[in-house]
Amino acid sequence: MRHFLIGFLFLLSFNDLYAQDLGERVKLSLLTGLQQEHFQWSIAGNMDGQNPNVYSELKWKAIKSRKIGVSLELLFFKRFLFLGNYDHTYIHSGRAYDMDYHGDDRTSVIYAEGFDASTGNAYSWKTGIGYDLVKKTKFSLKPFLGFGISHQLYSVLDYSGKFGLLNSSYNAVWKGPFIKINSSAGLIRNVNLVSGVAYSQVNFNGKGNWNLIEAFKHPVSFRQGARGYGIEASSGLLIFLTRKIGFNIGADYFRWVTGTGVDELYLATGESDKTRFNEATREGLSLHIGVFSGFSLK
Repeated sequence: MRHFLIGFLFLLSFNDLYAQDLGERVKLSLLTGLQQEHFQWSIAGNMDGQNPNVYSELKWKAIKSRKIGVSLELLFFKRFLFLGNYDHTYIHSGRAYDMDYHGDDRTSVIYAEGFDASTGNAYSWKTGIGYDLVKKTKFSLKPFLGFGISHQLYSVLDYSGKFGLLNSSYNAVWKGPFIKINSSAGLIRNVNLVSGVAYSQVNFNGKGNWNLIEAFKHPVSFRQGARGYGIEASSGLLIFLTRKIGFNIGADYFRWVTGTGVDELYLATGESDKTRFNEATREGLSLHIGVFSGFSLK
């Protein structure tokens, strides 16, 4: 938190410089917060989605992390906007579960084990162009079009010693174009209600390293790919301390889902085996507090 505040004060101290460099109105915000999410995926027994329809399933539950982020909005040509967002999270707790089945619909369990998942990280960035569609004293509406990437690194660990040197990991990447609408409405003096909703069409790519399975190739034991979508929603309050400086509090919700795709397993012999990738789902909620500044060249 100390570095977060120092960084913001540093940025404020260079307001005039940034305004001169950009030559347009700028809004800059920094935030920190807490996040919790769940992530899971499954594969079938073959490419037809059968034998069984869910053969293996991985779930990461109650993945808790600390979050920091920065957002930049630049007004140009009177009503056009450039948007840039970056978030980074540091995972500090969570559990992973691995289940295999012999029968359809998750019946006849042949393997079930829980693991520690208390390390890892994630980041996401978005950039886009928007338009200041509605610009009233107490209300604004801004649609955006852009492109974004969201990346997560999940762990599968065992600190009990039961599985020796278990240090497996899974990387997930979601990337694609998005549409977004932000709104702001004045509630009372110096307080605005802000909200936003975004929809993304994405390509999903996942890869895992199951480090203790000697029959698998390393460091990439398998890859997965599918198309999907993401929905993100946010709401919060902007509280102005001056005309240009204030702080914000809010909450963010996200849900990412894929359709079916392909899972390709890489064997140590150099061979590979493909099966149907059923689905991946990521869902979570975060709470944040932050500071913001707005400035422009006069």
